[in-house]
This record gives sequence, structure tokens and C-alpha cells, in this order.
Amino acid sequence: MKILAFAYLLVATAAVATAQCKSDLGALRLNGRVKTLNESAYDVLRYGAKYKKGGLISKTTINFDEKGFETESVAVNESGSVLDKTVFKHASAGNIIAGVSTRRHNNFVWKNKLVCDGNGNVTELTGYDNKGAITHKTTFRYDYHGHLIQRDELDKNGRLITEFVYKNDGLGNKIIEEMYRIDNGSMDRLNYIYTGYDKAHNWLRKTTFVNGKPIKTIERHITYY
Repeated sequence: MKILAFAYLLVATAAVATAQCKSDLGALRLNGRVKTLNESAYDVLRYGAKYKKGGLISKTTINFDEKGFETESVAVNESGSVLDKTVFKHASAGNIIAGVSTRRHNNFVWKNKLVCDGNGNVTELTGYDNKGAITHKTTFRYDYHGHLIQRDELDKNGRLITEFVYKNDGLGNKIIEEMYRIDNGSMDRLNYIYTGYDKAHNWLRKTTFVNGKPIKTIERHITYY
């Protein structure tokens, strides 16, 4: 089961282009001075209209520095084998992020250039490979609360591939995600149910439904500075 991981449009002006971006904690809607985020993903066992947590799919550990930026992310499968390991490097203003990702013993060097609005929200992301060639583009749009409401994935030529539309709860957590695939005209609807929060109001358990069927539960353990 693939775990989509995703990042975050509004207005593009000269002032926006030089605006400082939020930390990764801000982009991920994590409150407090988070040091480590551990997420364990589980399959879902269904019994008619009822469901419960099934077997482990994968575990992901993300480490943050004291400024709230990601330094390393490691994902392992149910047996502990590394699926992906990424080491991050940020520019001082947070507008450029580079990384080396290791997947099945192959290293991928990449760089993302970010454009942010006056509130620090990422409005545009352009991805580059190790030769400086554009690999993809993403644009983001927010509501007046600063909550993400739309994300558009484009290919290297700027052609729209997939459109994501979101609805959020009062804390900015996604509760509905509609994914439109432009090429074949298909649409999937994802719903998220959260159960349990810590003292910093970060959620600790989330179940994902695709077109009404529960497919994955994620449990979190968060440590703070």
C-alpha cells in the first residue's frame, strides 16, 4: 500500500517570492517544538460495517531540528527493511530544500524550490533532479485561515496531472480529500477520522477511508524539545 505523502498557492508577487517559508512543522500542521515524529501505518480489517486495526504496513520516523525543519526521514516496512531514507538540507530562509533519498540502494539527489506567501505558506514548489532539470511542479491554495484547500500536481512542462481538493476541521486537519486524475477523468474521495490528541493538540490516530472503505490507520508517537 502506497503512503502518499504530500507539501503546500495563493498569489505570486515579487514580495511573495522572497517571503520566508514556514518551518516543516507549520506545513505539516504540527504544534509545539516537535523533535521526532513516529508514524506507524496499519492495514484495516473489515467486518461488515465495522473495522479494526490490522497488521503493520510500515513505520516512518521524521527528525526535526530546533527551528522546526526536517533533518532526516526514514521509512521501513513491517519487517524493518528500509524503504526510503532521506537526508534534508534547507536554505537559511527555508525557500530551497535539497535532499538525498536512498531507495533500494540507489541514491537520488534532488532539490525543491519553494515560493511562499506573506503568511509563510508554500504556494508553489518546483522540483529539480541532480542535473538541474525540472521534474515536476506543484501549486497550493489556502483559505483565509491558512488551511490548505487545493493542491495541483503538474508535470515538468506545466501540464496538470492531478488535482486535490480538501476540506479541513477547525484545527486544519484534512477530513475530506477529493483526488481528480485529469488523464482518465477518474475521481477518488478520501475521508479521514481522527481519534486522540496529545497536549499540544496534535492528532495521535487517523483512519483513512477511500470511497467509503477503510484502508489504513496511522498511529503517532511524538517527542518534543
